[in-house]
Amino acid sequence: MEKLKKLLCALLVSAIAVSVVSCGKSSDYDDDDNDSSRKTGLTDEQKEEKEEVSDEDSVKATVEGFMDAFCDFDFEEAVNYLDAEDALDSLSFRNKKEFVEKMCEIMSANSGLDAYKDDFNKCMSKVFDKIVDSFEYDITKVKVDGKKATAEISLSFIDASTLDFEDAVSSTVDEVSAMMQELQDQGKSQEEILEVVMPKYFDLIADAMIKAMDDVESTSVSDKLNLVKDGKDWVIAEGDKVMKELSKGFSKGLESEGF
Repeated sequence: MEKLKKLLCALLVSAIAVSVVSCGKSSDYDDDDNDSSRKTGLTDEQKEEKEEVSDEDSVKATVEGFMDAFCDFDFEEAVNYLDAEDALDSLSFRNKKEFVEKMCEIMSANSGLDAYKDDFNKCMSKVFDKIVDSFEYDITKVKVDGKKATAEISLSFIDASTLDFEDAVSSTVDEVSAMMQELQDQGKSQEEILEVVMPKYFDLIADAMIKAMDDVESTSVSDKLNLVKDGKDWVIAEGDKVMKELSKGFSKGLESEGF
C-alpha cells in the first residue's frame, strides 16, 4: 500500500514540475534569422492579411498557439512554435497519452503491478486529465523591439503538491477490504478476488484523488518568453532549452519520489 501511494504521488509531482518550468526562462538570445518554415498560430484569414497584422498581434498568436498546445500536453504541436526543429529530441514522450503510458509502465514495473497495468493506466489517465484540464494561462504583456520580442505569461494550475495523497488513497482501503472479505466469504480464490477487486480499487483511488483536487485552489506562476522574428513569422527563442527544461522537470518529479 505504501509503495502504491508513493507511485501515485510521483505522477502528480512530476506533472506540476513540468508545468512550472515549461514556459522557458528569460535569457539573452541572438536575432539571427532562421529560414525554416514555422507555424505562427494565425488563422488562414489572418495569413491572407498578414501585411496588416501588427507584430504585437503576431507575437500573441504564436504564444497562444504554443501555450494552447502545451496546456494540452501536445508537444508535437507545441514544437512548431519554437526556433529549434530538434526540440522534441530531449523528451521521451510527445503527448499526454504517451506521458501517461510511460509513467504507468515505469510505476507498474517498479511496484509489481504489471499484471494490472491497463487498470492502472486508466486510473492515472483520469487523475492526469484532471491536472491538465486545470491549466489556464494569460498573456499579461507583450513588448516588441525590432526583430525581438518578449511575452509575459501567467500560468495557473492545480497545485497537487499541497494535497494529502495519503489520505486520498487510504480513504479507499475500508471499501476495498469489505469487497475482498465478501468475495472471500463466497469462496473465491485469491486470483479471482484480485481480478474483481483491482479494477474497482484503481477506480476508487482515481475518484478519491480527483475529489481531493476539487478542494484545492489553483496556484499560478509567471514567466517570460523570448521571441525572434523569422522572416514574417515570430517564433519562441531557445526552443531546445524550453524542451530540455521540460525533460528535466519530468525527471526531477520521479527522482523526488525515489525512482
